[in-house]
Amino acid sequence: MDFLENLPFSSIIGALEYQSQVKPTNQAILYPDSTKNSTEYASLTYKQFNNLTNHLAEKISEYLPKTSLNESITCALLSIGGLEYLLSQYALLKLPHVIMFPLSSRNSSAAIEYLLKETKTYLLLTTTLYLPMIKIIQENNQQLQSMKIILLDQNEFLVENLLKNKDIQSSFSSKIVKSNEELSRIVVILHSSGSTSHPRPIYLSNRYFLVSYSSYQSLNKDFWKEDDVALTWGALFHLLAFNGTIRAILAGCTYALPLCATFPLKPDELVNNIQSQNGITVLVTVPSLLEQLIRELLSEKNQHIGLKPLQKLKFVMYGGAGCPDHLCKTLVENNVVLLSVYGSTETGLVLVNNFHPYDKRWKFMQLPLSRKPYVRIETPAGSQDPNEKIIIHLPTDPFLAQNISNQPDGSYIVGDILLEDPPNSGFYRILGRQDDTLVHITGEKTNPIPIEHSIQSCPLVKQVVLVGHNQFCTAALIELDKDKTKDLNEKKILDEIWKYVEQANKDAPSHSRLIKQLIHILSNDQSLPVTHKGYLSHFNKENWIYPF
Repeated sequence: MDFLENLPFSSIIGALEYQSQVKPTNQAILYPDSTKNSTEYASLTYKQFNNLTNHLAEKISEYLPKTSLNESITCALLSIGGLEYLLSQYALLKLPHVIMFPLSSRNSSAAIEYLLKETKTYLLLTTTLYLPMIKIIQENNQQLQSMKIILLDQNEFLVENLLKNKDIQSSFSSKIVKSNEELSRIVVILHSSGSTSHPRPIYLSNRYFLVSYSSYQSLNKDFWKEDDVALTWGALFHLLAFNGTIRAILAGCTYALPLCATFPLKPDELVNNIQSQNGITVLVTVPSLLEQLIRELLSEKNQHIGLKPLQKLKFVMYGGAGCPDHLCKTLVENNVVLLSVYGSTETGLVLVNNFHPYDKRWKFMQLPLSRKPYVRIETPAGSQDPNEKIIIHLPTDPFLAQNISNQPDGSYIVGDILLEDPPNSGFYRILGRQDDTLVHITGEKTNPIPIEHSIQSCPLVKQVVLVGHNQFCTAALIELDKDKTKDLNEKKILDEIWKYVEQANKDAPSHSRLIKQLIHILSNDQSLPVTHKGYLSHFNKENWIYPF
């Protein structure tokens, strides 16, 4: 690809090294200043960020064995997040032959044990918070008993000690290498959510991360600019936030970590962060935090603020899950440029909408020009609507993770159903996953996603899932927000929820509509299972309990 050929480097670390040389004094990172209760930002320049990661890489290297040229070592990272996490990620990337593996701190002990064993992790960077669990895992698993551990919250690895000399020089340094071999080298493992079984490690190369940037550039060359300050609300063990750090380095702009002591941010921290006086131009966030932010900004106590902080931004971008329509409409109708992005860890960014010119149909996205040669877009077999589409990633797709083919011809299909509207326009919105569909015994089908989104916009509802696969009709299981319903009786609760159900029914086909008798409210000691990203999975439709 021309984009990769024109880069002066072939790796994530090469990009950082390059920017530290050509833009040494430019601001690279904004991070919460612990000396000011993490309510204000401190900063690192590109040279300082590079120096600190070199220094940390040198310290970590003392725990690693000498390896042959072709042998890789997996080094995992398990921590809550923050600057020490980001520095550790890039320090591990600096080390030759090391594959950096950030683990979700929301994983169960069994999932962490499985992932450490599956990836043959040699070294784990963690904190004292997780040490008791890790010790139990090691005691129960002979393969992991030899795994070495570095504690990031003690002694020489403590971030406060590292920051005492931001300009520290190290004998360790990384070189800028330009080669196909470096492009193809596996440097990162991210893992799936494990909603269907154990989380699955996904192996990612330098090419995967570098070429992702071209998706934005082919849509609009000004998507990311050197003067941008990109605030990202997301966990660094997920693609959304981690890939954002790489995007910022490639653009030479500033990456702003969440302004809080521990992630995720609390409601008042969200409001404080979006108002920080640090020239923030872009917000990239997971939908759950965007939803909390909007509700806080529009609350009575913040009516003097309103949506002004978001109106000033170049754009607000969300990804990873859907965002309630009524909240998105509120933003768009108040002149906030709202963008949705679609992709997965396996595929990288697939669909995005442009910020200029801006189309207020925020849910509709387009395939970047750079990706078009490597996909087919087809109507799925058995679909009754020719505008329903699936994306087939060809075996030659350079944007994909390693060895993920799930089709006989070597191609890969995620399984999400898209709607092209208008027909043949190249603009798509996500209808839901193919396996979300509820197939009733009548042969009629229900897409639960839009109905669930509508009901979940009710303030009394925490989670909702539609059931009815292999049943005559559709029912709803509803988990209440206990704080907001503790003083309300059952009739009052049901009457309030019913208003939102009626609205959902207006837009649903007749066979999918809900009646009051088929709404089941869970008791206070019950809850609906969610993935660690915070949303429900419909993968196992037969196992959802039909309560009627």
